[in-house]
Amino acid sequence: MRLFIEAEASLAMGATVSDAADSLFKDALLAAFREVNSLNAPNLDQGEIDAYVNARLAAYSAAATMAEKLEIMMEEKWISQFGNGLEAYNDYRRTGFPVIPAPIETNELELRRFPYPDDELRTNPNAPVQAEKNQPVFWIITKSVIIKNSAI
Repeated sequence: MRLFIEAEASLAMGATVSDAADSLFKDALLAAFREVNSLNAPNLDQGEIDAYVNARLAAYSAAATMAEKLEIMMEEKWISQFGNGLEAYNDYRRTGFPVIPAPIETNELELRRFPYPDDELRTNPNAPVQAEKNQPVFWIITKSVIIKNSAI
């Protein structure tokens, strides 16, 4: 996950470090496959890994804008975070990637924050009052301003 974070940060810094972002993205992809192969399951074939990584790097290199590169990067990070739903969800809320189809019916409720667990609220007398689940967190409100002012 750290390599994906570093790759994203390098991408956000702009063209002067684009080679670093490319290299870090490749390292992140390979590290994700090493992690999968370290599990108690049949290993993935190195040829298949290389073909997949090369295809994703080609798509990344062919992306015309920084936003398109970020989308590819965040899709791969999303996949690599299988089993770590909270981090994946936070990345999605922060970047808007990967693009997820709208649900068929939402009942006009969009989950934008996770509430604190009940046991933490009961045992912590200083716990803040919980906001509604569809009330945006502060950085979602400012996300459009941040993206507009960044290189992405």
